[in-house]
Amino acid sequence: MTYRTIKRVGDVTVSVLALLLLMPVMVVIATLIRWESAGPVIFRQQRLGLNGEVFTMYKFRSMCVDAEKGGVYETAGDPRITRAGKFLRRTSLDELPQFVNIMKGDMSLVGPRPTLLYHPWRYEEYTEEQKKRFLVRPGVTGWAK
Repeated sequence: MTYRTIKRVGDVTVSVLALLLLMPVMVVIATLIRWESAGPVIFRQQRLGLNGEVFTMYKFRSMCVDAEKGGVYETAGDPRITRAGKFLRRTSLDELPQFVNIMKGDMSLVGPRPTLLYHPWRYEEYTEEQKKRFLVRPGVTGWAK
Protein backbone atom coordinates (compact mmCIF):
# COMPACT_ATOMS: atom_id res chain seq x y z
CA MET A 1 0.00 0.00 0.00
CA THR A 2 1.15 3.51 -0.74
CA TYR A 3 1.22 6.39 1.72
CA ARG A 4 -1.66 8.11 -0.11
CA THR A 5 -3.80 4.97 0.11
CA ILE A 6 -3.13 4.54 3.82
CA LYS A 7 -3.82 8.25 4.45
CA ARG A 8 -7.09 8.06 2.48
CA VAL A 9 -8.29 4.94 4.33
CA GLY A 10 -7.44 6.62 7.64
CA ASP A 11 -9.23 9.84 6.63
CA VAL A 12 -12.40 7.99 5.64
CA THR A 13 -12.37 5.78 8.74
CA VAL A 14 -11.96 8.73 11.10
CA SER A 15 -14.62 10.71 9.21
CA VAL A 16 -17.21 7.93 9.36
CA LEU A 17 -16.59 7.41 13.09
CA ALA A 18 -16.65 11.16 13.78
CA LEU A 19 -19.91 11.65 11.89
CA LEU A 20 -21.54 8.74 13.73
CA LEU A 21 -20.33 9.85 17.16
CA LEU A 22 -20.95 13.55 16.63
CA MET A 23 -24.35 13.25 14.93
CA PRO A 24 -26.26 14.22 18.13
CA VAL A 25 -24.02 17.30 18.54
CA MET A 26 -24.54 18.20 14.88
CA VAL A 27 -28.33 17.97 15.28
CA VAL A 28 -28.17 20.34 18.26
CA ILE A 29 -25.97 22.76 16.29
CA ALA A 30 -28.33 22.66 13.31
CA THR A 31 -31.29 23.33 15.61
CA LEU A 32 -29.53 26.32 17.20
CA ILE A 33 -28.68 27.80 13.82
CA ARG A 34 -32.26 27.42 12.56
CA TRP A 35 -33.67 28.78 15.82
CA GLU A 36 -31.51 31.90 15.71
CA SER A 37 -31.78 32.87 12.05
CA ALA A 38 -33.65 31.99 8.90
CA GLY A 39 -31.74 30.35 6.08
CA PRO A 40 -29.79 27.19 5.42
CA VAL A 41 -27.94 25.44 8.23
CA ILE A 42 -25.04 24.50 5.98
CA PHE A 43 -22.86 27.13 4.34
CA ARG A 44 -21.50 26.06 0.96
CA GLN A 45 -18.53 27.74 -0.67
CA GLN A 46 -16.45 27.00 -3.74
CA ARG A 47 -12.79 26.34 -2.91
CA LEU A 48 -9.66 25.16 -4.73
CA GLY A 49 -8.62 21.60 -3.96
CA LEU A 50 -6.34 18.88 -5.24
CA ASN A 51 -4.71 19.86 -8.55
CA GLY A 52 -6.46 23.24 -8.36
CA GLU A 53 -9.86 21.67 -9.01
CA VAL A 54 -12.92 23.45 -7.66
CA PHE A 55 -15.02 21.73 -5.01
CA THR A 56 -17.84 22.76 -2.68
CA MET A 57 -16.77 22.99 0.97
CA TYR A 58 -19.39 22.59 3.71
CA LYS A 59 -19.49 24.33 7.08
CA PHE A 60 -22.18 25.15 9.59
CA ARG A 61 -23.42 28.65 8.83
CA SER A 62 -22.02 31.12 11.35
CA MET A 63 -23.08 34.35 9.68
CA CYS A 64 -26.33 35.82 8.43
CA VAL A 65 -27.49 34.76 4.98
CA ASP A 66 -25.63 36.50 2.10
CA ALA A 67 -22.97 37.84 4.50
CA GLU A 68 -20.30 37.59 1.80
CA LYS A 69 -21.94 40.48 -0.03
CA GLY A 70 -20.54 42.65 2.78
CA GLY A 71 -16.97 41.47 2.12
CA VAL A 72 -14.74 38.46 2.69
CA TYR A 73 -13.17 39.51 5.97
CA GLU A 74 -14.93 39.97 9.26
CA THR A 75 -13.97 42.69 11.68
CA ALA A 76 -14.05 42.80 15.47
CA GLY A 77 -17.70 42.83 16.53
CA ASP A 78 -18.87 42.04 12.97
CA PRO A 79 -22.70 42.16 13.11
CA ARG A 80 -22.93 39.52 10.36
CA ILE A 81 -21.73 36.80 12.76
CA THR A 82 -24.61 35.25 14.69
CA ARG A 83 -24.43 34.49 18.42
CA ALA A 84 -24.36 30.77 17.67
CA GLY A 85 -21.75 31.50 14.99
CA LYS A 86 -19.42 33.12 17.51
CA PHE A 87 -19.53 29.98 19.63
CA LEU A 88 -19.16 27.67 16.62
CA ARG A 89 -16.10 29.55 15.38
CA ARG A 90 -14.48 29.79 18.80
CA THR A 91 -14.82 26.01 19.26
CA SER A 92 -14.27 25.13 15.55
CA LEU A 93 -17.55 23.20 15.56
CA ASP A 94 -18.51 25.02 12.36
CA GLU A 95 -15.98 22.74 10.63
CA LEU A 96 -17.77 19.45 11.42
CA PRO A 97 -19.60 19.19 8.06
CA GLN A 98 -16.18 18.99 6.40
CA PHE A 99 -16.09 15.33 7.41
CA VAL A 100 -18.51 14.90 4.49
CA ASN A 101 -15.96 16.62 2.23
CA ILE A 102 -13.38 14.09 3.43
CA MET A 103 -15.66 11.15 2.65
CA LYS A 104 -16.32 12.59 -0.84
CA GLY A 105 -12.57 12.78 -1.45
CA ASP A 106 -12.43 16.59 -1.68
CA MET A 107 -10.48 17.04 1.55
CA SER A 108 -8.23 15.28 4.04
CA LEU A 109 -8.01 15.53 7.82
CA VAL A 110 -4.60 17.22 7.62
CA GLY A 111 -3.39 19.40 4.79
CA PRO A 112 -3.21 23.00 3.66
CA ARG A 113 -6.45 24.88 4.20
CA PRO A 114 -8.43 25.17 0.95
CA THR A 115 -8.22 28.59 -0.63
CA LEU A 116 -11.02 30.65 -2.12
CA LEU A 117 -11.26 30.69 -5.91
CA TYR A 118 -10.25 34.34 -6.02
CA HIS A 119 -8.31 34.96 -2.82
CA PRO A 120 -5.48 35.47 -2.43
CA TRP A 121 -5.30 34.79 -6.19
CA ARG A 122 -6.98 32.84 -8.91
CA TYR A 123 -5.32 29.46 -9.52
CA GLU A 124 -3.62 30.66 -12.71
CA GLU A 125 -1.94 33.51 -10.80
CA TYR A 126 -0.10 31.30 -8.28
CA THR A 127 3.61 30.77 -8.94
CA GLU A 128 4.83 27.24 -9.64
CA GLU A 129 6.24 27.14 -6.10
CA GLN A 130 2.90 28.22 -4.61
CA LYS A 131 0.99 25.69 -6.72
CA LYS A 132 2.73 22.89 -4.80
CA ARG A 133 0.03 23.29 -2.16
CA PHE A 134 -2.41 21.85 -4.69
CA LEU A 135 -0.46 18.60 -5.03
CA VAL A 136 -2.27 17.28 -1.93
CA ARG A 137 -5.86 17.34 -0.76
CA PRO A 138 -6.67 20.37 1.37
CA GLY A 139 -7.21 19.65 5.04
CA VAL A 140 -9.71 20.39 7.76
CA THR A 141 -6.69 21.21 9.90
CA GLY A 142 -3.19 22.09 8.94
CA TRP A 143 -0.56 24.74 8.93
CA ALA A 144 -2.29 27.96 7.88
CA LYS A 145 0.26 30.45 6.70
